[in-house]
Amino acid sequence: MAEQVETLQYNELAVLGNILSDSTGNQILTAVQYLTADDFTDTRNQAVFHAMLEINSKGQTPDLATVIDTLKNNKVFDAIGGLDYLNTIIENGAHVGSLEVYISRMKDRTLMDNFVGTLRDIYESATTKPIPDVSEFIGDAEKRINEISSKRSIKEAKRLGEISPSLVKRWVEQSKDFREKGIQPNGITGIPTGYEELDRLTKGWHKGHLILIGARPSVGKTAFALNLLYKVALQGTPVIFFSLEMDSESIEMRLLELASNLTSTEINSLDFAPDSTAEKLIVNPKNQQEAANVNKLQQGLATLAKLPFYVDENPGTNMRDIASRCKKLINGQNIKAGVIAIDYLGLIRPSKTSSNDNRTNQVAEISRDLKQLARDLKIPVIALSQLSRDSAKRGMDHRPQLTDLRDSGSLEQDADMVFFLYRSDYFKDDQKDGEKDDMPQHRDDENSATSQVQLLLQKNRDGSLGSIDFVFDKEHCCFNVAYDAGDNNPY
Repeated sequence: MAEQVETLQYNELAVLGNILSDSTGNQILTAVQYLTADDFTDTRNQAVFHAMLEINSKGQTPDLATVIDTLKNNKVFDAIGGLDYLNTIIENGAHVGSLEVYISRMKDRTLMDNFVGTLRDIYESATTKPIPDVSEFIGDAEKRINEISSKRSIKEAKRLGEISPSLVKRWVEQSKDFREKGIQPNGITGIPTGYEELDRLTKGWHKGHLILIGARPSVGKTAFALNLLYKVALQGTPVIFFSLEMDSESIEMRLLELASNLTSTEINSLDFAPDSTAEKLIVNPKNQQEAANVNKLQQGLATLAKLPFYVDENPGTNMRDIASRCKKLINGQNIKAGVIAIDYLGLIRPSKTSSNDNRTNQVAEISRDLKQLARDLKIPVIALSQLSRDSAKRGMDHRPQLTDLRDSGSLEQDADMVFFLYRSDYFKDDQKDGEKDDMPQHRDDENSATSQVQLLLQKNRDGSLGSIDFVFDKEHCCFNVAYDAGDNNPY
């Protein structure tokens, strides 16, 4: 224990000695970025550093004379040991090595103290108080520990030449990943979306990015997201889909419509024998068409079975649960997650800490947590969002705008990309003025098998904006690009 205290004192003296011996003022500028007086364990060192901070705040460089004056003004000069102790700092702490090394050691000690204190607090809460929601309690504990860990690194500003090696390393890893998956880069710097037109706009889905897809209810945002994720999974890139609204069977049914090119009506019309399995369907076909459909269905099931596509259907989920389950799935099943998607943002339950706030504050916290999840796991996160009614109230043009994002401007701020889905038939914008009803139409024509859908990219942090026209084949849950070539319809 004595040796440990001596080491702590040595690190603290080294920091203070470096500052006192530096006439340029650079050392104090470095120290104030990372240290507070509370990072010092010795009360004498706390008082000295506090004096240095006061001097620096006045635009001066701390030296022996100014430190003595400040300590005397604070009436602690004698308490710290006077000039003798300051000489000890200078003699034992000056020119002993890099200041950053000793700052890092001190921060490690502070973080360890915080870590141990947090563990004690968590243990006390777990053993002395009732826990109404165990999952939420564990998620909160994990978040508190992660917050401590995130404060560990000390990073100085870098010259561009120092950044280049890590950038080249990223390119090498990206090229290796593309080669392993048999993907032609073609200027794509992220995970290919599966749509060439979309890749030209986005350059793919990028690590650490938060992507929002917004639409009014029933426009087809879940169907569109499943098309995107299906194409990603077909490349061999793992997908984790959090379905907070639909059960897993409904999600697979939609994917099966894509994989088999069959409608749900065609599938549900088949007469399955009791001993049918996913690996071997036993059906009594009524005609040749049904026999062909059975083969399509069997092939579709086989395709889905091979995909690294994971569905989590837990309703009432909060961001801590989502982050925890992502990490558990990635670590527990040893998968390399490629894309995480959440359907939809409005159904994410607020955490305990924000349960008494208004919805705007809750959404702001959820938005920050989504972005942090993307950065922590180094993967793109796609979140679906239901838009406000404002677009329905507009006059002639009901195309969504960034201001239509429901409940919080934080969504627009935190997102790297914001997409909107717009269907003219949803609002009858495709009719002539004289044929329009007074109120927008919120149901598609039941006899219409397809709809024209416009994908609007209205925020792109690293690229251009634009739009892409799709045809939504509702019976097969399929989105196909509706136009040819590279015209990305800028607006």
